[in-house]
Amino acid sequence: VEDEDETTTSSPIAKYIVPRELSNFETALLDDLSMPRASASLFALIKIAEKEFKKESDQYDTIGLKAINDALKKMDLVFGIFYDVPLSEDEKK
Repeated sequence: VEDEDETTTSSPIAKYIVPRELSNFETALLDDLSMPRASASLFALIKIAEKEFKKESDQYDTIGLKAINDALKKMDLVFGIFYDVPLSEDEKK
C-alpha cells in the first residue's frame, strides 16, 4: 500500500493544480468575498477534470481526479450548488 504523500506526488494534478486553485479560491474569498474569482477557480478545476476524461487512453489520473473531487466538495461548502434535486410528487410514485 502506497503512502498517501507518495500517491499524491505521483499526480501533477493533485500535487500542483488542485492546491493552486484551492489557494486562489481562498484568496478570492478573503478579498472581500470576490465570488467571480472564487468561481473561476472552481471552473478551472472542472475544466481540468473534463480534459482528463477526454484523453484518448484509459489511463486517467485517478488520484488527480479524486483530488479535484475533494476540492470541489470544499468549494461547495461556500457555493452550495451541488445538491440532489428533490423528486416531484409524480416521480415519487
